[in-house]
Amino acid sequence: MSTKTTLKRIALVAVSALGFGLLSVAPSQATTQRTVSSLTQGTLPVVRAGVTANIPVTAVFAANAANTDTFTVAAKVISAPTGSAHVNNSVNNVNASGGLINITEDSSVLGDGTATFTAFTNASGRFDAQVSENVVINGANGTTSGTFRVSFTPDVAGTYQILVSANAATYTAGNPATVVTVTTAGAPVSVSVSALGRVVEGAPSGFGANLAVTLKDAAGLATILGPNEAINVTTSDTTATVLSASTLSSPSSSGTYTILVEDGTIDADGTAVITFTGSGVLPASLTTNITVTEINTGTASTQATLTSATGYAGTSPTYYTAAKSTHTFTFASVVSADTKYAVVVDATGAGARDYATSVTVPAADDTADFSVAQALSATGITSVSVGIASGGSAIANPIVINYEAPVANKIAIEGTSSLLLATGGSVK
Repeated sequence: MSTKTTLKRIALVAVSALGFGLLSVAPSQATTQRTVSSLTQGTLPVVRAGVTANIPVTAVFAANAANTDTFTVAAKVISAPTGSAHVNNSVNNVNASGGLINITEDSSVLGDGTATFTAFTNASGRFDAQVSENVVINGANGTTSGTFRVSFTPDVAGTYQILVSANAATYTAGNPATVVTVTTAGAPVSVSVSALGRVVEGAPSGFGANLAVTLKDAAGLATILGPNEAINVTTSDTTATVLSASTLSSPSSSGTYTILVEDGTIDADGTAVITFTGSGVLPASLTTNITVTEINTGTASTQATLTSATGYAGTSPTYYTAAKSTHTFTFASVVSADTKYAVVVDATGAGARDYATSVTVPAADDTADFSVAQALSATGITSVSVGIASGGSAIANPIVINYEAPVANKIAIEGTSSLLLATGGSVK
């Protein structure tokens, strides 16, 4: 072989390699179907006929490698009261648009896929409502669990059973599954109201007397408002108090309705009666009331402090605690007569209720202590902010108390006669 031929062949190989390099592309992230190992039903909401309920179900699945990975879940109604369209229907499009049963996602971990509403053909050759969906795993790579919701609308009163399964578009023997049993509650026959806080002059918007309203049916079970049902809310003092709503009508997923009574124009301490009365198809005899306290306050420019840091970590204004459930604060103000000041309590976490209250500074002392009861946890209320307000605004730098999990500060080693320590180390 000549030298020229050899050089030509070397050049051709080099050009070919360069060409392939230019044409190569990075592999795309393909969607991967993840296998679900278990399904667990969460806390059931209160359910009424004609009202959509979102039932939480947690799936445990193989770790995702991309935020486009999916897993398949299905839900079908396997029993329903007589007269319900959910089961034994003569048409196969009974749930064509997901009006009876659907699958939804409402977290950052899982995202909506495309739902399929093909009815399930039962042993009688008739059709039961069913839905399936490839749920998208939006969580970071390595995510192994997430919660989706079975959106279910009972059409008649009674008990329903829903079979929720995974890894196939309908239940297949051996696949993970859970049976959800749902019993509808009845119409409200009683209403109860509890108050947290006061109506306080000078509190910022969103803070006042926080009223929690709950309903029970004839069987004494918790219930919610259904179609064409409402409760009107009125106040006896329209000058000093402002209601966050004049009517309760929408269903409540938690079973609790909230009315906030805020300050209007308060010239002197007083009270107001807040009355709740049935409306729509609910009788006016469904009624109750509660009295809230109205507080006239002075002008403040300084902030409260934590009375004692014992039992807390951190420094003002941010503290941490695992065990404290009652928190005591001190507020000082030079006054010539006993004076009340607005206090705002802003909680964060599951079940949080924000409200206003007050502290009275006596002229004889120019300082006063007050307490706020609030337990903290990792899954409930995770933090609470407590501070003084004036003229409709919160004073800067309120005290913020956060939940911090307890940690061991002493380690005992048992059953060991010798320890290997670093040079200069010691055991105390």
